[in-house]
Amino acid sequence: MFRGQRVDTGEWVFGMLCQYHAGVSAKIAANDFGTYEQGMAYCVNPATVGQYTGLTDRNGVKIFEGDILRLSHDWGDGTTDVWLAIVEFGNPNGLYSWGWQLRYLKGCSSFNKDILCWVDMEDTRAWCEVVGNVHDNPECKS
Repeated sequence: MFRGQRVDTGEWVFGMLCQYHAGVSAKIAANDFGTYEQGMAYCVNPATVGQYTGLTDRNGVKIFEGDILRLSHDWGDGTTDVWLAIVEFGNPNGLYSWGWQLRYLKGCSSFNKDILCWVDMEDTRAWCEVVGNVHDNPECKS
């Protein structure tokens, strides 16, 4: 599943990426079949296209490429570390060359950049939640 921001309304649409020309154009079909009929696909800004990671945050919200996550770790002694990170695919941290990683944005800087350490980890008092994305919050992109 992918998401992208419609060029005509700015609305976010979710579905299968059925056409993509990097930096030029993209279309997302609002169904699960990867095909589209006239009127079933939306032209989206290709810079906003992001893939679903297959993961959800502590509130059940789907996590997409380009999302901004608030990561929290409760140490159990009354202190909690909190920071923000951007979800990126590939190797933004130079740690390894595959998968979804977290790129540090702000807050506590000594955190594990592997997204899997923050999803479904409530037993270890570690949480993540989607608080925005880099397209609706361009000041966070760099």
